Amino acid sequence: MNPGNFKKWVSEKRLPNLQRNSVIYIDNEPYHTTVENRTPTKYSTKKTNDRLTKINGIPNDDQMRKAELLSLIGSSCSKEIVYKEDNLIEKEGHEVIRLPSYHCDLNTIEFVRSSVKRKV
Repeated sequence: MNPGNFKKWVSEKRLPNLQRNSVIYIDNEPYHTTVENRTPTKYSTKKTNDRLTKINGIPNDDQMRKAELLSLIGSSCSKEIVYKEDNLIEKEGHEVIRLPSYHCDLNTIEFVRSSVKRKV
């Protein structure tokens, strides 16, 4: 599984078959957590930082250094993580609840997996 396949499965198979205003629980598998508003780090390229300033409407100068762009972005960008998958599901009128990291006891599929593993 990868993020592209997951998005295709959700949009073509899952969402059309859900009742209106459903609640969807999502765990923290890597393909469920594609960040839409990724915050740049000191390792981000100047080109990436420049693009983010344009997307977020932050005025900047082409002569600015990478560190200056990074401080501009860091002070004005939202710290809340937004996932692409959540936006896709919420556009259809459903609610997304993310399970906390490292709490597999809250994920029902883990109980099924453990019983199948015991039998196999």
